[in-house]
Amino acid sequence: MKILKEKNAIITGGSRGIGSYIARVLAVEKVNMALVALPGEMDLLNHISNELQGTGAKVITIGADITKKSDRETIMKRSESELGPIDILINNVGIEAAACFIRQEEEVLSKTIDTNLKAPILLTKMILPGMLERKSGHVVSLSSLAGKVGTSYQAAYSGTKAGIIKWSAAMRDEFREMGVSFSVVIPGYVAGAGMLADYREKAGKEYKPPPLLGEVTAEQVAKAVLKALKKDRMELIAAPGAMRFFMALNELFPGIAAKISKVTGAAKLNKEMAEDL
Repeated sequence: MKILKEKNAIITGGSRGIGSYIARVLAVEKVNMALVALPGEMDLLNHISNELQGTGAKVITIGADITKKSDRETIMKRSESELGPIDILINNVGIEAAACFIRQEEEVLSKTIDTNLKAPILLTKMILPGMLERKSGHVVSLSSLAGKVGTSYQAAYSGTKAGIIKWSAAMRDEFREMGVSFSVVIPGYVAGAGMLADYREKAGKEYKPPPLLGEVTAEQVAKAVLKALKKDRMELIAAPGAMRFFMALNELFPGIAAKISKVTGAAKLNKEMAEDL
């Protein structure tokens, strides 16, 4: 979609972090949007909505739990009723936790799988028929470099994010001749948002990513989402050059990422966060 003006989008996880930055970037493009977050985050959603007033984009807010079918139906019905046919879906919502896998409760594992993988797939399935009927639409899903390599103390999270990458690739292949496209954006460590920011707040401790791997900003990730939409890119890695180089190496030599994780200190960082919380 080279021209995004007056397109209608749904952004899950739109109340804070990367989701709020995606909303800001799309508002500049005059994209109308439904910002979705848990009902308990309506104040944050409304704050973002108020911030975007005057951009020319129509913004509505929806409090919903995307893991629930009835809430997904509410998202779709309200979005189409108040905005019109949905042209863009941004599957951004996600949860992550650094923990020793054997110590994670089944409820936590199920919630991780439902939120990160199952719900985005089912929400897409609900919205996709309208896109196919109009022969136009784009779904962008947020994954993580953990889904590319699999990282220790993030086993369930890594698995769900790997699933999003492969699911997006399969959907793109299946529907590419029908006018609907699929992309995946893969961030590394994100400054001020994501896991590190959440853990800094929970533990009251300044966790720093390994210097060799570095960080990107939430705004850079949002701009990668915009690039995926405008240039119809299949996969975009939003990470410093060194990290992209390591990922390329891992594609050629599977397993090397585990060694890189150990050498750079990424594995040590994950273990530290898991033990602190």
